[in-house]
Amino acid sequence: LERLNSVLEPHRLLVLAEKGGEQIEELTAHPDFRVLATMNPGGDFGKKELSPAMRNRFTEVWVKSVMDREDLEVISAQRFRNDLQHFTTPLLDFVDWFRSYFGANKTGVVSLRNILAWVDFMNSIVLHHSKQLDVSIKGKERQLGQEEGEEEKINEVERYEAYIHGAFLVLLDALGATVTTKTGLSSKRGKCYKQLLSIVPEHITTLFDIPLFIKSGVLTRKQEDTTNADMEQDTNPEANNKDEKMFGLTGSPFKIAKGAYQVPEKLNFALKASTTAKNVTRVLRGMQLSKPILLEGSPGVGKTSLITAIAKASGHQVVRINLSEQTDMMDLLGSDLPVEGGEGGEFAWCDGIFLQALIQGHWVLLDELNLASQSVLEGLNAVLDHRANIFIPELGKNFECPPTFRIFAAQNPAAQGGGRKGLPKSFLNRFTTVYVDELGDEDMEFIVNHIYPNIESEILTKMIRFNRELYNKVMVQRQFGVLGGPWEFNLRDIFRWCDLITADTYLEVQEQNINDGNNNISYNAPEKYLDLLYLQRMRTEVDRSQVLKLFNQVFGTVFEPNPNPYWHISPTHVQINDVFIERQTKNTQEMMQYDDLLILHHSLPILENMIRCVNGSWMVILSGNSASGKTSSVRLLAQLTNHKLHEFSMNSSVDTTDLLGGFEQTDLIRHKRKLINEIEGIVVFITEKLLVLNHNNHNHKVGYLTEIHSIYSLFLKQQKQSLEQQQLQQQQSEANNTNANVLDEVEYQMIKQMIQKLKEVAEYLNEKYSVAQLELIERNINQLKSAVIGSVLGKFEWIDGLLIQALERGEWILFDNVNFCNPSVLDRLNPLLEPQGTLVVNERGLLDGTVRTIVPHPKFRIFLAMDPQNGEISRAMRNRGVEIFILSPKTDSLDTILLLNNVGILGKTLPQKLIQFHKVLKKLVKFTDNTHFTIRHLLHWAQLIVEQINRGDDLKLAVINAMMLVYVTTPKSQLRRNDIMELFEQKFEGVFESFGGTAVEVAEKEGTGRIGAVCKHLMSVGIWPVFVHGKDYTLDSTLSTIKRQSSLLFYYIQLSQFQSLSNRNGSNADDSNIINEESDMNLLQYYNFINKLNANNNNNNVVLKESEKVEDQNGEKYGLLYFIENSTKLD
Repeated sequence: LERLNSVLEPHRLLVLAEKGGEQIEELTAHPDFRVLATMNPGGDFGKKELSPAMRNRFTEVWVKSVMDREDLEVISAQRFRNDLQHFTTPLLDFVDWFRSYFGANKTGVVSLRNILAWVDFMNSIVLHHSKQLDVSIKGKERQLGQEEGEEEKINEVERYEAYIHGAFLVLLDALGATVTTKTGLSSKRGKCYKQLLSIVPEHITTLFDIPLFIKSGVLTRKQEDTTNADMEQDTNPEANNKDEKMFGLTGSPFKIAKGAYQVPEKLNFALKASTTAKNVTRVLRGMQLSKPILLEGSPGVGKTSLITAIAKASGHQVVRINLSEQTDMMDLLGSDLPVEGGEGGEFAWCDGIFLQALIQGHWVLLDELNLASQSVLEGLNAVLDHRANIFIPELGKNFECPPTFRIFAAQNPAAQGGGRKGLPKSFLNRFTTVYVDELGDEDMEFIVNHIYPNIESEILTKMIRFNRELYNKVMVQRQFGVLGGPWEFNLRDIFRWCDLITADTYLEVQEQNINDGNNNISYNAPEKYLDLLYLQRMRTEVDRSQVLKLFNQVFGTVFEPNPNPYWHISPTHVQINDVFIERQTKNTQEMMQYDDLLILHHSLPILENMIRCVNGSWMVILSGNSASGKTSSVRLLAQLTNHKLHEFSMNSSVDTTDLLGGFEQTDLIRHKRKLINEIEGIVVFITEKLLVLNHNNHNHKVGYLTEIHSIYSLFLKQQKQSLEQQQLQQQQSEANNTNANVLDEVEYQMIKQMIQKLKEVAEYLNEKYSVAQLELIERNINQLKSAVIGSVLGKFEWIDGLLIQALERGEWILFDNVNFCNPSVLDRLNPLLEPQGTLVVNERGLLDGTVRTIVPHPKFRIFLAMDPQNGEISRAMRNRGVEIFILSPKTDSLDTILLLNNVGILGKTLPQKLIQFHKVLKKLVKFTDNTHFTIRHLLHWAQLIVEQINRGDDLKLAVINAMMLVYVTTPKSQLRRNDIMELFEQKFEGVFESFGGTAVEVAEKEGTGRIGAVCKHLMSVGIWPVFVHGKDYTLDSTLSTIKRQSSLLFYYIQLSQFQSLSNRNGSNADDSNIINEESDMNLLQYYNFINKLNANNNNNNVVLKESEKVEDQNGEKYGLLYFIENSTKLD
């Protein structure tokens, strides 16, 4: 604005310095040129005052609000029809009472625009017939008519009906947006209803069901059949559409014109529910005027689905636009974008998604309205008010809103946070505000019974009751669950619960078990999924126990979750308890992204719940303190199931372009690298297939391998030299490389030869997908061959972001530290996270005349991870996913020993000492220096010990030096450091001697020898000497399972052997006596047994014979089941 100061001066001069040139151009204003400006005063949301210098250059006029009673009477009477002018006084009387009742802060909301909307609504009811329904007249409001053929004059009763409905439309439907508590909302609504009726003559009120009106706000005549008239009972869209041109609910006076699109036979939306019917009626009532409609309500109440259902039932198309702080006017209206495939530097205008919907006459739903920036909202003012048009300066054109074009907006209350802000009153009063009521228990029962008829009604009733009582105790009474709140317990949770029950694949078996008197969970038993949906989101053990207690009270059960899940990994599936997930057959080289992942006992319940979410296509939100295993759990599940996982670490500077992509300058070398990487992946995949192929003609297989890799090795050398040359060319001037080809002839021929050979082998292996992939690569290579580097200079192309790539390929993506980024960035993904959701990439503009809409691949999954100590994400985002809070693992557990063994600290003795020291120190320092030691510190200590031992340090020196680096240097107080050193000396007193001469002397007396002394310290069941990593299951799940099962028996055989040697009086065994001939025979018999067990397991028929059992030192024979059965006792 300050740039225009010179124009506002008396000389009215504008200097165009931006234009450049030898002479600076100056413009002097035409004598008739005038500047007028309007603004709302500062202090409202998003409004600011102008600078004194700017205001001093204007003649400032204060326009007083038209709130004087006499002025309002004149304006209203003039706007009313002649037969409605006597409603001027009752209307203004109610407005005055409404202002006084809600106080001064509400007065500003009831503006002249609201009063005129009430007047116009009544005029429209009285004036027009059904043929003029939903027809927009330039400069007038959209009108409502009666049934076709009805011509008689509206009687007095119907005029008062219009008066009452007008009050709801303008004032009462929006009450929930200002009154936050349910009890307060119900009380204030009741007083408003009584005051509204006090103005209506008594002979009119006697015709209506007043108690029903006071209770629910539904206006029904007494002589009408309340079963049909009451919106609480009647809303079948198929039965309500007797008029082929109109849509509305039976018994409701409000109807809208049907659109040109086909109405589906069945809506996936229960309109018969009482509260839903009321919400639909409010929306249809608001649609009698051409004003846009704003829906406000808590997450999960069904704002978006409500508009979508009305649109489908009435034959209209809804264009959903998800707003955020990243959205600007160019995204909505359009901009000049690069022409893909056009000439260098060629740009063309591309309509935005909002402008395209306006031109085509569709409905537009602006979702998350209060996340958008102020400039975007104010830029739509002309479309939202009586002007009903929009001017595009870049095109110099004005676009009028067609009659079928409607604008809807949805938002969560600003008080719920997540980047949401209050909107200015001048913007809000352009909307008809409708507060969407939350569904009650009866509504939920009706909906879930309609959608899930296979679940017992009694079970559904208890599920809904439990959901409601949990909400009351946590959110209203705040008895527990304060940490992590506020929470949402709504219909989304009930739907997920029902989906899990109906998806149970063990229906017949479990029902049979129940009938037989077993305690197994039946098909209709909801306790099976309580842990995932309700327990795991709570952030303390106390809160989880309270939720479990409430569940048992409501359902009358004594349910306890299983703390020891069973798990098994086969070549085709991963199983935890009775949850299965299929393992993909993919290139294992891609899956081996992580080498140090372990399957821990602590992570099994987390993995089980994550598998349920993956099977249900739900977003997983993992929250927990630092080093609790959030990221590792996702990595482990992706690796075990052979899914490629992308990781994206969020921060404060991330915006939507980082996730979705953007325009970049065309780079042919980038395309070349991409194709080469794809060829490399196929080479690895084909090689693996050939290596594991069982074929009689061994020479034939070796010949294929030799041919492929001889060509591939030559190609790698050639393309490396080629890329280096092309990079040098790009660094030179454009004149020297404009005619250079991205693929030279030698390189092209080698790629063609390799593709042909790979296709031949792929057809031989019957790998149809690889053949199709190679054919696509071949086409792209041919296009790249003819491309010249100079031909793409100045050209731009759209590059998909990581999210879109994963969406289309069916890969997994993990957004880590999601609470570090702006909440509006995540809310951009809301449409994707809805059931059957899609992602509209309006940032790219139109593609072949349409906005690019991405339907997620069936195997695409999204995970979020965050540490709640750094803040929370928005309630709307949390409600769209399933929250799993990972409690910090116990330090003194076998899981921790397993982690330390994985680092390189073998056995049990030394790891237990490290754990004991860490545990005591953690408590000591936490309450004094505010220093938090996590399991990461312990693992870091172990890694440093291993590194120093590998460099030749003594064990004792390595432990002390590593401890000093990790623990002693962290606290600020020198006194605290001395305490740490004293604690170390106390905990490790005599420990290092057990690994030295003293242990050897004892071992020699016992007869176990030097190696026996070491082995006794290293022996740990399931950990050493048999150790199974997570990656082992990815490479060979069968072998890894055998190793894990055999580790139990191997441990006890070794333990028994050491005990046997120690019992030999006077024996001086050396190292060779640790495993004697008898033990070797036992192990041999055992491994034969394992092999036979595995062979029989393929046929699901395991038979244990006496000869296959293992004989122990005393000649007694035990089978595998004995060792598994007794392992927990001995451990």
